[in-house]
Amino acid sequence: YIMPGVPEYCRSKFMLVRDDLVTQPFFVAKLFIDEAEPQIADLLTRCCIQHKDVHIGSYPMVGCEEYQVVITLESKDQYALDSALSNLRVQLPKDIIVKVETDAPQGLIAKASDFLSKTMLAKKKNKNKYKDFKIGDAPTY
Repeated sequence: YIMPGVPEYCRSKFMLVRDDLVTQPFFVAKLFIDEAEPQIADLLTRCCIQHKDVHIGSYPMVGCEEYQVVITLESKDQYALDSALSNLRVQLPKDIIVKVETDAPQGLIAKASDFLSKTMLAKKKNKNKYKDFKIGDAPTY
């Protein structure tokens, strides 16, 4: 779907298509690793083979002093995600795991509603920002 950029129009159109957008939520986890990606590539490949219901991504972080790689795990199956995460935590050396984050599941509806709420809030905050502006006030070049 293509949605209008004006928040009021977007909200009304979203209400018309929201039932079409209902999807099963994704479960997400991230491991922040202080090791170069080539050193953990074989382990990640084995984990992908063992956990086919989990999408595993590896993202090198150039110039980051705290960690070198972020590993992401995404699945629609909480048990599958937890299993893959546990597998990685056991197989990776403890001293290279900087931190682990797990996110609450968010479906498309929740993300879109959150976006619309933030957009409407921002609009309310800026409502009076340009109240005295007139077309003739615009600079000419």
